[in-house]
Amino acid sequence: MNRLFQLIQALSPKEKATFTKLAQLNHRKQKRPDYEKLFQAIVKQKEYNEKVLLLSDENYTKNFSYNKNRLTDKILEVFTIMYAENSPEMKLKRILSYLPILYKKRLWDEMNKKIKTAKKIAKRIEAFHLLIELVSWEKKYYWNNPSVKNQKFLDNLIEEQSIYLQQLQNKLEYEDLRRKIDALIDKDFWLKNEHNKLLFNALCDHPLMGEQPELICNEAIKIYHHLKSTYYRIHKQYDKAMEYLEPLVELCDKHKDLIESKEHKNILCAYLTICDVNKNYQVFPRILKKLQKLLVGDLEVNAFNTLHHLGLRYHLSVGDWDNANMMATAITDKWEWLKPHIKQGRQLAYCYNLMVLYWFLDNEQQCTYWLSQILQFEQTDKRQDIVLATRLLQLLLLYDKQHQYFGKTLETTRKTLQNNKQLGIFQKRVIQYLGKLYRQPPYKKHRLPIIEELAEELQKLPEGERALGFDEIQYWCESKLKNIPLKQLLPKTDKFNEEKIR
Repeated sequence: MNRLFQLIQALSPKEKATFTKLAQLNHRKQKRPDYEKLFQAIVKQKEYNEKVLLLSDENYTKNFSYNKNRLTDKILEVFTIMYAENSPEMKLKRILSYLPILYKKRLWDEMNKKIKTAKKIAKRIEAFHLLIELVSWEKKYYWNNPSVKNQKFLDNLIEEQSIYLQQLQNKLEYEDLRRKIDALIDKDFWLKNEHNKLLFNALCDHPLMGEQPELICNEAIKIYHHLKSTYYRIHKQYDKAMEYLEPLVELCDKHKDLIESKEHKNILCAYLTICDVNKNYQVFPRILKKLQKLLVGDLEVNAFNTLHHLGLRYHLSVGDWDNANMMATAITDKWEWLKPHIKQGRQLAYCYNLMVLYWFLDNEQQCTYWLSQILQFEQTDKRQDIVLATRLLQLLLLYDKQHQYFGKTLETTRKTLQNNKQLGIFQKRVIQYLGKLYRQPPYKKHRLPIIEELAEELQKLPEGERALGFDEIQYWCESKLKNIPLKQLLPKTDKFNEEKIR
């Protein structure tokens, strides 16, 4: 595909409009420039066809190669104008472009001012390659400005440039090491391939990955902690991974200019995941809030998945119904977009947590919808504990509605679990007592003793027999015995209940 055509196809509507406006501003109103006519002709094409363009009566055909090159340059100029202030580095390069002109015209005061401004920005973002260039301009300023003749000033500049060179070297070494490691784990994170595993361990034996390496800039510190935490995550030494992730998160908070949004999101996602594994839930509210803020206007599937999977679990556990409901709404809105990017087990976990949330919130329609998503899920051996728990919770929902098919569904569920060899002691107890309830007359005084007996029997079960759904059924029993809604059994708390996580 033609490079110019690719460039034009990549333009947003706003960029196209800006290009047209600037092209017209720079020429007489009665005469459009040839490159702008060529631009409009290419915009109309669905596939690039140079032969059709050359058949045009417009002047751009007379010197076609020249006009193509000019059009490319003009589009890139538009990018420069539109995005000159978008990043500190772009702003720096713009200032650097002024220095040769100021130097040539011997405008020393303005040149000195621009250098100081640029150095301040460059130090903040650790743009050492540009700091070295700025110091070179300062030296020229020093030698050619008659009013500045100070040997100490020159010595300081030489020493300063030497420090920047060392910092640049340190930064580049860590960047190169990170690229090599990332190239391996991007395609095989858990290093299932033995060759990849050997290469990874060899790279991690590099002196730069030692316990006390020379770290003389924040970028090197950031990469070092990232690589060390990744190493320990892959080797499932999660406590050690946490030791390196915590200072990495702090560094990102202190030096926001050093990190792009996507990298920041990835670090926070890794931190949340390790906190979850290590059962360190105290930091969840703060990190969830940071990650949510970063996702505003910049939706990215992996960060969205981590935030909403772990966030929904957390808010459910602490009884924060408002935040749980808000996350559930976001998941529902993006479900069709999210689903192809996540594994079947994770899909089932989302459905289960959403079903439980809406069950507690007494939203029958949404609860039934997510329940059906689980029971109608495509054939898979993933997370069968979720499917099993959902079958039991379905019985509670049907019983509460006094559904006409409750008895039939109860028997069908018993047979299905028996045939699948899933009818353990816990499942037998639940089905047994629901059967007793079904056979009782519809009066509360006859049914409450059975529910109370079910709760007592479940409480006697050893830990090894308590499967997923145990807590939910206990809460159901308690809500019936106390005659209060499920939601009131879980008031908002700061303490994470590990028994309720999925």
